[in-house]
Amino acid sequence: MRPETRARLIEVKNKLADEPDLAVVHRLHQGATDIPSDLPAPVKELLAETDGFHVGWISVPPVKRQQKVQFYLDQPEMAAATGRENENWYVVAVLNDFPLLMDRADGSIWWFSEPGLESYFDSPFEKLTDSLDDFIEEYALGSGYRRILGADGDEWYEFLVRHGFASAET
Repeated sequence: MRPETRARLIEVKNKLADEPDLAVVHRLHQGATDIPSDLPAPVKELLAETDGFHVGWISVPPVKRQQKVQFYLDQPEMAAATGRENENWYVVAVLNDFPLLMDRADGSIWWFSEPGLESYFDSPFEKLTDSLDDFIEEYALGSGYRRILGADGDEWYEFLVRHGFASAET
């Protein structure tokens, strides 16, 4: 994990602690200590810093739920939707019930880019970022959150703007 990403996670965690009403819904947990060795390296690094998080419409499952969220890859339609065999992917997060996938080969993050649809299989599948760090800084904890939300914003985005993590102009 890049030092900037780690710093952003810590800063957001601290700011959330100052807003207990928001911290009830939006959470960044303490880091995990018992992380399975078979997880992708960027996921292990993230879970060591925060054992999963739920911010706005984005959820990264904690260690104990990492294998359970992989059920998305058990769907036969997934290989057709992504254009690659399912073992090439790792479900790293969920955006409003749509899986966000990490390419196991290069660590890039991919998404079904129209999360407002009824099924992600009806949505275009596109590369979102080059890395999990980029996803965290730009989308989960930054100005890109509003873009992937597909709306003007919500209380999480307002939190990000209020604390300087996102621009109101984006």
